[in-house]
Amino acid sequence: MDDKPTLLFDGHCNLCAGLVRFIQWGVPNEELSFVPARSSSARTLIESHNLHGNAFATIVLIDADGIYRQSDAVLHSLRRLPYPWRLGALMRVVPRSIRDSLYKIVAANRYRWFGKRSSCFVVTPQREN
Repeated sequence: MDDKPTLLFDGHCNLCAGLVRFIQWGVPNEELSFVPARSSSARTLIESHNLHGNAFATIVLIDADGIYRQSDAVLHSLRRLPYPWRLGALMRVVPRSIRDSLYKIVAANRYRWFGKRSSCFVVTPQREN
């Protein structure tokens, strides 16, 4: 793994895959890596950063500033997008306990509401414009 920020996500979740595609649309591959949470690369990151518990069950952003989980990971990812999408990061004014409670509701129902892939979503490099 290189030292660029890395987003760990559930590769079987349609919502998560859609979020990754959206972020990938706005953030060049050179600036952010996307790694399915159940991959061997993710396991290496999880072990090297002592991530325990729900690292497989939540979105995690690892960058030079720290390790972000749940709503913090989403908001820190949105900050990397171009205007006007980066304005979504302003949701950080909402207390984390409220954001994470909403995140947990969506996460618990994500397969039922958005579906589940039979195979892991694989991130492909962006096409050159």
